[in-house]
Amino acid sequence: MALPNKYQNGSIDSSLKGVYRASPVKLMIYGNGTSKQLGDVLAELGGTKAFIITGRSLYEKTPVIKEIEKSLGSAHGGTFSKIGQHAPIGDIREATALMTKSGCDALISVGGGSPIDSAKAIAYNIHQETGKWIPSIAVPTTLSVAETTQNAGFTTEELHKIAVSHPELVPKAVVYDGEIALHTPLNLWTSTGIRSLDHAVELLYHPLASEIPTKRLALEAIQDLFTYLPLSKSEPQNPDHRTKLFLACYSSLFPFLYTGGVGLSHSIGHAIGATYSIPHGITSCLSLAPTVHLKASNPEEARQIARVVRYIGRESTGSDEGDAHLVADGIADLVERLGHNTTLTAYKVPTGDAEEEAIALRALHSKDHKDFSNCKLFDVFHIFFGLTVTSSHNMRSMWRSWPTGIGTAVTTAMWGKTRSGAANMQTSPDELNSATFFILIKYQFLEASTASVSNSYSFLNFIVSLYLSIVNMQTTLLLAARRSAGSLSIRYFSTTLTRHTINKIYPSASEAIKDLKSNSTLLVGGFGFSGVPNTLINALRDRPDLTNFTVVSNNAGMPGVGLGQLLETKQIGKMIASFIGENKVFEKMYLSGELELDLTPQGSIAEKCAAGAAGIPAFFTPAAYGTIVERGELPTRYHKDGTVAKMSTPKETREFNGKFYVMEESIFGDYAFVKVAKADRLGNCQFRKAQNNFNEAMGKNAKITIVEADEIVEYGDIAPEDIHLQSIYVKRVIKSTEEKKIERLVHYKDPEEQKKAILEGGSSDTALKRERIIKRAAKELKDGMFVNLGIGMPLAAPNFLPAGVEVIMQSENGMLGMGGYPKPGEEDPDLINAGKETVTLIQGASTFGSHESFGMIRAGRLDVTMLGALQVSEHGATDLANFMLPGKVKGIGGAMDLVANPEQTKVVVTMEHVDKKGNAKILKQCNFPLTGQRCVSTIITDLAVFDVDTLNGLTLKEVAKGVTVDEVRSKTEAPFKVADDLKEMDI
Repeated sequence: MALPNKYQNGSIDSSLKGVYRASPVKLMIYGNGTSKQLGDVLAELGGTKAFIITGRSLYEKTPVIKEIEKSLGSAHGGTFSKIGQHAPIGDIREATALMTKSGCDALISVGGGSPIDSAKAIAYNIHQETGKWIPSIAVPTTLSVAETTQNAGFTTEELHKIAVSHPELVPKAVVYDGEIALHTPLNLWTSTGIRSLDHAVELLYHPLASEIPTKRLALEAIQDLFTYLPLSKSEPQNPDHRTKLFLACYSSLFPFLYTGGVGLSHSIGHAIGATYSIPHGITSCLSLAPTVHLKASNPEEARQIARVVRYIGRESTGSDEGDAHLVADGIADLVERLGHNTTLTAYKVPTGDAEEEAIALRALHSKDHKDFSNCKLFDVFHIFFGLTVTSSHNMRSMWRSWPTGIGTAVTTAMWGKTRSGAANMQTSPDELNSATFFILIKYQFLEASTASVSNSYSFLNFIVSLYLSIVNMQTTLLLAARRSAGSLSIRYFSTTLTRHTINKIYPSASEAIKDLKSNSTLLVGGFGFSGVPNTLINALRDRPDLTNFTVVSNNAGMPGVGLGQLLETKQIGKMIASFIGENKVFEKMYLSGELELDLTPQGSIAEKCAAGAAGIPAFFTPAAYGTIVERGELPTRYHKDGTVAKMSTPKETREFNGKFYVMEESIFGDYAFVKVAKADRLGNCQFRKAQNNFNEAMGKNAKITIVEADEIVEYGDIAPEDIHLQSIYVKRVIKSTEEKKIERLVHYKDPEEQKKAILEGGSSDTALKRERIIKRAAKELKDGMFVNLGIGMPLAAPNFLPAGVEVIMQSENGMLGMGGYPKPGEEDPDLINAGKETVTLIQGASTFGSHESFGMIRAGRLDVTMLGALQVSEHGATDLANFMLPGKVKGIGGAMDLVANPEQTKVVVTMEHVDKKGNAKILKQCNFPLTGQRCVSTIITDLAVFDVDTLNGLTLKEVAKGVTVDEVRSKTEAPFKVADDLKEMDI
């Protein structure tokens, strides 16, 4: 907001003249539990339905958002939970579109500065489109104070910080709840407290800040920040301390209408924050104390800073300059006590003139600025941030370690004469001016030669002129901006500069795949619709010039979805996959000769990728031994007339410890498309829930791995132990722009309703058969077992477990501790079972990649695996066939791996005793391709239960009620023995 010139004082001292213009804030409430009153606040502002803007961590890792949604009830119109640090513009665009569709008439931002600024930017975007302002309510969880200003900063795809500004962007209500703030990590909480302190201190010498209420409240805020930040650190679970700090942060920037930065420290924070992925709280920890030391040498600014001394419990030195230095030392001491000592080097900010020039340019906004061309302002940032922020180095005491004469030289250069007492620094430390002080810092911490300092008078003159320019820079910039700005302004915090740092983020998917080449091997992560890199796939779809890819993936999506699109555009020449499933286009293209297909067991694909990633050319696996996969009898390509054009290659086998294994050659990809939850600019990645599946192994395998991330975060935001795909493997990163899809949405039903649904389907006779099989199958599951249950009847068995029996369910796509179906509204696209159905996780669950999942399976870590079958044969022992019918191909999936270690894992088959035509399904020899050889331990049908022994073959153990042995014989082709203690089936 531009104020008329007649109101402006033009002086830092506003004690006798100034102006305060009230902010548009209508309501501020505070206290424990106040976030539960948001419905009342919304109504008071005239709103009827609110759209929530927040970040992923707050949404997923705390109950805060769910509780707010619940308290809003019918007034909750939607939630967007993907806002990243520094408010990425892609997130804002996506949220704006969803908000527009939601029909909501208010925004509620919950979180730190990024969600609050994002809500402002969304309101601004909607105003640009409709001319209407959407009111917002801020519920802060940090002390960054974004809730009091009219500015909204966000980050472009190029990582430049820009902003919009308008009085209507100030949240109309602010709700401070100390209880929800307890969920904010302590380091984030206290570092943003220093950000709040930054605001309060810099307002004291801001040329537009009024004495009442702004500066008086800022002083009180400083006192409370110095008091309660250490208390909050020592008593982190005390909500009252957090409420006190909320009030202090509100007072630190008491709804103060301004454009531009608050001050030099604040501007430096914006110049380095988003560009180098440094949180703004930490930027203040770095910059505030050195800035205040610099300001101490300007009498007008020092006078205002000196007012702080009594508010932080320090004793005055008797001079404004000395007191200002004392305040700076107090700030450095507070930063140290809170544990936030750091340097720019720790955040891997490059050194050198080019980088310093870049920082200076972002802080001054233009190379045309006189301070840039005359003074090379970039060196001041080198000086500021070459030091460790710590009170152990009292800045004004450094003079004792420097040769006599330096102070004289600098003082002469600065003032035009030798000031009294300055000729001998040993006797007059208080005469040490700020230019000398910063030279000492630079050379103390950069370990430069003292001789070069004493002999470089031209350098000293440069430092002095630099200092004098900075003194006037902010007042000139701010007053000029206020006089020239309209009511709506755009503020730029950074400019386009080449940075000599690692930055793997690409602006779009099309840019990331620009050099992709035809005839390449492309690895594509995902399982079903989960963890599928659809943004990258769609970009490849839009490049019809790129063709004949060999694509490695578990499956190929569905028609019109994911890889299904690349089949339709004929860009795939060969698929290496385990499963066709319901994709009719995939099946048709394979059977009609339009596509080559190398059907491979699911676990073998995962291990082939993992082995290739580790530089291992081949390995032996028990999966697929004795099957058409091992013998090379799988058609890989058909002629158009349906005859076989090409068969698979037979595989080498070898015996180890009395057991036979199949040799599989590893896969080596040229490119990999990988989906992750979070990625930083270095390329470090994190998966969420069951999103890992094939993504990790493939991401570590390819020569060029391109990552598509739900959220791009600052490097350091992902804890080292939470990085699943390390930066060394990743070449490029893009922001995901495609909405996640769910292939099979299945919701929770209460236990009785669930049982009823399981047993329904078909005739009543069919339902009775299913009930008998499922109930009997449940008896095979004992308390504490680790089990893998196939889709269909096996997966239904846990619903019929007796009370008190607990089993841990494993899913081959990477879950241990899989739960039941989700309730409506709780479904998650990243949580699906092997049948692509939505599921949940139990307490104590874990998730991992498919390569690790199948490692558990093949190693025999499971107690039981239970699956359906098309046929079971008696051939010396028992074989299993369940993946292919004549003229139809569904795929192998994970079954060959699941039955690969029957010595350690009990294999239970559930199926109806005869097929729909009445033909026996327990045969002397299977007619269909085998899944596994001599692998089944127990067969459960609607008529009987058989035990299987490698020496004695089949033994009839139980018969269903009303079923005779003769009936079982008449419907079973394979021979069997009858147990001496034959029982009725126990269900």
